[in-house]
Amino acid sequence: TEAGQWTKAPLRDAKMTLGSYAGGSIRLWRGASGLPLAKARADEAVILAEGIETALSIAIACPEMRVLSAVSLSNMGAIKLPPAIRTVIIGADNDGADNHAAARALQRAIDHFAAEGRAVRIAKPDGVKDFNDLLSRGAEA
Repeated sequence: TEAGQWTKAPLRDAKMTLGSYAGGSIRLWRGASGLPLAKARADEAVILAEGIETALSIAIACPEMRVLSAVSLSNMGAIKLPPAIRTVIIGADNDGADNHAAARALQRAIDHFAAEGRAVRIAKPDGVKDFNDLLSRGAEA
């Protein structure tokens, strides 16, 4: 990095995920309880982010929270969580008002967790695309 700042790597090809991940998630941070997801306490909430970079940024900013990555927005509505998790906070990207496919996928995720009887909250960063950009901006300030 230049002058102690960090940036996204200049990759030629887009990221890819190998293998099946439908309905699964990447469990990045256990939060304050430190317990595995399967043994989560009933009072715990989960923050679920679309991509791994966004989820890692949220875990850095909110270490007391359990954080998972859905790998993709289209998979978010298929994530399986244990019954003890009663609150899901979706760390959503700012995909733009004209991105109807992203809006539909986000609504599917909201509907999925609500249908399971969970409280669903949406968190979006102000003025940037995602929480990774927000964290990067804070590092540059």
